Amino acid sequence: MKKMWMDETGQAMTEYGLLLGLITIAAFLSIFTLRGEIVEMFEQAYQVVASR
Repeated sequence: MKKMWMDETGQAMTEYGLLLGLITIAAFLSIFTLRGEIVEMFEQAYQVVASR
């Protein structure tokens, strides 16, 4: 049991998976929080392009 506990094979992949998960959650939360500003920015860009 102790040997299995001390075995570190696969640890890096687990850490990368956790890091990727945290980055994904942070990205979704940022987009969710800033969605109003993002929509407004694209609407302004559309108006500029449409007016030309």
